[in-house]
Parts: sequence; C-alpha cells; structure tokens
Amino acid sequence: MQCQDKTNYNAGFGVRFAAYMVDLLLVGIVTGIFRITIWSISLAYPDNIFNKEILFDKTGTAIIAYLISVIYFICSTYTSGRTIGKMIFKLKVVSLDEDGMNLWDICYRETIGRYLSTVIFHLGYLTIFINSNKQALHDLLADTKVVFEFSNSDISNIEVSNLEAATSDNRNDVSDYYQKPRTDDTNTGIKRRKRSIESYIQMREESLGHTESEKESEKTPEDNNDVVYGEDTNNEL
Repeated sequence: MQCQDKTNYNAGFGVRFAAYMVDLLLVGIVTGIFRITIWSISLAYPDNIFNKEILFDKTGTAIIAYLISVIYFICSTYTSGRTIGKMIFKLKVVSLDEDGMNLWDICYRETIGRYLSTVIFHLGYLTIFINSNKQALHDLLADTKVVFEFSNSDISNIEVSNLEAATSDNRNDVSDYYQKPRTDDTNTGIKRRKRSIESYIQMREESLGHTESEKESEKTPEDNNDVVYGEDTNNEL
C-alpha cells in the first residue's frame, strides 16, 4: 500500500517543473495584459515613466512585471504554502524548521534564493537530484522543501482501492500494512483506521457469502425435476 508513503513523499523535479510552468503561464498572462496596457499608453505618451530606465537598465514596465511575479509567489506561499500550480499537482512548500515558515523566509526564498537557482542556466534546480529531501538551491537556503499533500478524501479513496487489492490477494496484507512505521499518525489514528479496515473486510466477506446463498436459493424445483427426469430417462435407455 502506498497511500501513506505518498502523503509524505518529497516532490521531484518533474512534478515541480510542471507546477512551475503553470504558475509562469498565469503570471505571464497577467504581466502580458499589463505590458499591452503600457504599450497602448506609450503610443499617446512616449515619454512616460514606464519606458524610462529606473534601476540599472530596467525600465519601469520591467520592474513592475517582476514585482507582479514576486508578489504572486510570496503571497501564495505565505498564505497556504501553495501556488495555483502547486494546488493543481497537490504540492505544498513546508519548512524544515520547527518554528515553521515566516514571511522573511518566504521572501528570501522567492527573491534571492530563486535568483541564485536560475542565474546560471537554472543549475540551482539540479540539487533536487542529489539531495535526500529533493531540495532545490532556494529550498536549501530557506530551509524548506516541497512535498505532496493529499486531502483526507483522496487518502480514503486510495486506501479503499488498495484495500480491495489486498483482500483479493491476501488478508495478511492489511496487518502487514499496519506494522510499517507511520510518522504522521497517532496511535489512536492507527487503531481507528485498523478498525475501519477490518470492518470493511468483514462486510465484504459477508456480502460474498450472501451472494453465494442467493445463487443456491435461485434453483427451482423444476430444475431439480429436470435433473432427476434426465437421469431416469438415461437409465431407461
């Protein structure tokens, strides 16, 4: 059974990349609308502040577009640990620190940390392949990691699906599952889940037994007479 392992599973490069692409697409749509608006304004007012270089060689338009992206990632991660892309793929940013993530950690992760991860051909993301927690460089700097997060209903569906496979193969698979170490469940939770599993097995076995009884009861006297008649006829022949 893999449902418990999956809830604590560190997210790898592929799923994180897919979630990041979704976020970039959403941010790109918003910033694209902003750039089109500024371009329209520039047709009438070419010397507006958005077209002037303000910081180094960056124009006002470029700076605001960057701020839109940064604010999106910071606010989403700070409020729920998930951007829209991470929500789609059931991912969440969590802290390895007992005190949890604070606003400073998230700002550092999404600005300086992410810049360092991407500045040289995105080499900062390669640490995902060699780190036990699958942390990118900005995760290492902010002491965070990205994990899968499933809701209780998702876990229940996975458990029922895996349970059906276990009962069809071997009843002992269920007890073996509960002998595995579980890091996120209390003893009470384990007992409660075990009782639910055993109740489900009992109900399933009773249902199968009831079905067999119904099949036996469906045989009619006529069917029995046909069998006897057939045997008598054969004897006569």
